[in-house]
Amino acid sequence: MNTSFCVALSALILSHAIPLAGQSADVPRVVILGIDGLGTHNVWRDMYKGVPPPEIPNIESLAATGAYSLHAGIDPLNFSGPNWMGMLTGSSSSEHGVESNACTRGAALPTIFEVLHDAFDQRTLAVVHEWDRIACYYEPTSVGLRIKTRDEHDTAQKVIDILTDDQVIFVFAHFDRLDAAGHEYGGNSTEYKARMESIDGEIGRILTAIRASPQAESTYVILTSDHGHRPDGGGHSSSEEPTPFIVNGPGVVPGEITAAVRNNQIAPLVAHIFGAVPSPEWSAPLTPFDAIVDRTPAGSTRR
Repeated sequence: MNTSFCVALSALILSHAIPLAGQSADVPRVVILGIDGLGTHNVWRDMYKGVPPPEIPNIESLAATGAYSLHAGIDPLNFSGPNWMGMLTGSSSSEHGVESNACTRGAALPTIFEVLHDAFDQRTLAVVHEWDRIACYYEPTSVGLRIKTRDEHDTAQKVIDILTDDQVIFVFAHFDRLDAAGHEYGGNSTEYKARMESIDGEIGRILTAIRASPQAESTYVILTSDHGHRPDGGGHSSSEEPTPFIVNGPGVVPGEITAAVRNNQIAPLVAHIFGAVPSPEWSAPLTPFDAIVDRTPAGSTRR
């Protein structure tokens, strides 16, 4: 990995006088951008066999004005099902029981959707997903909007449409086409690069819609992934290869997260943002996000 990302972050911090979100005492809104197959080593890298790294200004801007790690750990089972279920349940595959990409809820641990539904039963929770198996991992009675999409443009448009409803407080969006490019062509291929840049452009549309919305100053955006890919194809990268983890919103202390984090900390982090009580069955800790995202119960930001 080269140092260009850190240099770009410094420039972006200086050039963004207005961050993504400000301060609000209202119930917050959280948008998860889950990008399947996004490995740090596939994106923030040097030239590889004549292929330059992807240009992703929107994701890098999100990191530059928020808190970020490029070294988030993933589940020992380094593929999609165990990791997405881990993110929703704040646990590892040995605990939630999803050990493959089969359509199963394993041990049926409560997800972040159930926790938020119990706390905010008059508000709407939404899932927008390209990979059909995402629908296998959550409690359907807890999710008010469930939309299957075709590609990143369709996913982004559905998210943008949903954000016009001020009763929607949580959106989980899953982008899958990058993973398909990684499997077929490799994580450092021109095809992967092109798909990553396309997804970044769609994320830019979502961020623009958030900034223009009445809820802009109470919205958090979290970007995460499940695994990366081998440079030349042939499947997933090792479980030792990290993924990015970005959180941006009111009360977020900007800068690089130097403490160890894992992608399954999504659930306790989201519960923390909403001031909701996390499930006692979750094992993933909130730390260090309790210091990075300054929140009090009921969704108000400490002053």
